[in-house]
Amino acid sequence: MLWLLALGLFSLSITPSLHAQAAPTPWKVALVLPMTGPKAPVGERLKKGYTLALRKLAKQGVSLDPVWIDEGSLFREGSRKDLRERLRDPSIITMVGAYSSDVTYKLEVLAQKYKIPLIIPSAMADRLTRQGFKWVFRLCPSRGMFLEGFASFLIKLLPPSHTTGVILYENTPWGEDLGRKMKAILRDKGGFSPLFLPYTPGAPEYQQLMEKIKEKSFSLILLISSTTDILPLLHGIQNRRHHPLIVAGLDLAFSLPFFFSNQCLEAQGLIFPALWVPCAAWAQARDFCRDYRTCYKEDPDYHAAEAYSALWILDEVLRQGGSGAHKDQRSLIQKGLTKGHFLTPMGPVEFKSHEGYTHQNTMEPLIIQIRDKGPIVVHPLDAATGRMQVPWSPFSKYP
Repeated sequence: MLWLLALGLFSLSITPSLHAQAAPTPWKVALVLPMTGPKAPVGERLKKGYTLALRKLAKQGVSLDPVWIDEGSLFREGSRKDLRERLRDPSIITMVGAYSSDVTYKLEVLAQKYKIPLIIPSAMADRLTRQGFKWVFRLCPSRGMFLEGFASFLIKLLPPSHTTGVILYENTPWGEDLGRKMKAILRDKGGFSPLFLPYTPGAPEYQQLMEKIKEKSFSLILLISSTTDILPLLHGIQNRRHHPLIVAGLDLAFSLPFFFSNQCLEAQGLIFPALWVPCAAWAQARDFCRDYRTCYKEDPDYHAAEAYSALWILDEVLRQGGSGAHKDQRSLIQKGLTKGHFLTPMGPVEFKSHEGYTHQNTMEPLIIQIRDKGPIVVHPLDAATGRMQVPWSPFSKYP
């Protein structure tokens, strides 16, 4: 009898360890973002979005173990080899990232090779979703889709008899590249070719630039300018004899919190596109902003919203596919991403294959107009917080 009692006590003592061994391996998600180098500040904002999402998912019972990877390291062959070894681990069920398009393309190749879903939150190069890759899904729009969406919106605002325009662009590779792309889109879609004028950023030549256009009655003035240049240029335009119907800007920095809170009220009437802004009317965006402000005591930017939304989507797929472990979890996620419709802080998301793109979300750019009390979203309608005013009347407010 004593030996039976001892055996029973022994079995009780080992039961917890047997249960621990039988417990499923935690799911892991590889998060690739810039953690060092000049892009590290963007990486910090992305990481805040990822971290907030991971905390919220954990409270809801979905535990994801993050594998943080510095995208800068993936330019080195040794680091890429290490990542290839990691991706053989079946507990890594998804990759999310990167920020730069060059690194993201490297991830795409690995995603196809190892059959692991890759969700792209931020990289915008057109080619990324034009390779026919079945394991790659992009949340943000491609660069071409973003520019065409903005140009199409501007064209719709112009009356048929008012299709004269000028593009003022900073003479840097960034400014000239964007300016030429927008000029081509306006020509192809709107049937008119804007005047194309460069300027040197920060140089005292804004007055001469205004002299070149002051006698012409342009319907559209498009500024390919940084936040540093935009206000002097706007003030010069507002002093012209003929006010244009539309003054538009093109720089994603216009939607960042520092411009919204410090400078935007001086940019009355300015219209610009954005990937995301905190004032978008989607319920999910409001909830995200509230949680982000509570956690970090600051407003989120579009990078944080993209990162958060990527993990939001992954959570939805995991919930729809069941929360238990599965020997082919990657394939279940790939199918869920392909078929799913997701309501996120970035708006509605569907990964569709169309017009040469594969698994590309067709998200429209948000169109923002600066008004007396601040920025409002005027397009698309489901995100709008106000109506467009064209032409914007109080140009004379700022001498």
